[in-house]
Amino acid sequence: YGANNITVRGNRVEWANEIQSAPGTYWYGLPAASIYCDGGTNNVFERNIVTHGGVGIEVLSEPGLPTAHDITVRNNIVANCQNGLLIGSWYTTSTVPSPLLPYNVRMLNNTAYNNQIGMVIRPFDQTAGSVQWRNNIFSNNGTNYYNEQSWGYGTADYNLYYAGNVGPGSVSTANPLFVNP
Repeated sequence: YGANNITVRGNRVEWANEIQSAPGTYWYGLPAASIYCDGGTNNVFERNIVTHGGVGIEVLSEPGLPTAHDITVRNNIVANCQNGLLIGSWYTTSTVPSPLLPYNVRMLNNTAYNNQIGMVIRPFDQTAGSVQWRNNIFSNNGTNYYNEQSWGYGTADYNLYYAGNVGPGSVSTANPLFVNP
């Protein structure tokens, strides 16, 4: 929580599922995050492989912590998770600037494959800086793109969506023809 100026690179994270707070219960019914940036600044998450988790990679701002900003998530593979990539805040449904809304986040060149949901958009700050997601591949997810209340999604370009719904910034819906998914 609130870690600054870090790089998380070249890791393999498997089976990071929900932690039970009591037998048969989970923290507000939410999936655990395998790689979690909550309130961090100037962080890079790159070349990681995440499989069989709750949320593969999550950038979030929670109450009482600094706002997550200037975060780069690039060249990662997230497969067989509940949610592949997630950005935003669970604690507000507004995109009005507040300490709970991440900004200046870049999701670049990631592959989300065979997850229940490939990309989840929650509210983030639309005015404090740009949020970008470009050159990502969303393939064979139950749902490729999920944006519950049609919140702004920032800048989205050159994303490929295959075998599921299409999200913003779509350049193709063709099969990516993975050699070994």
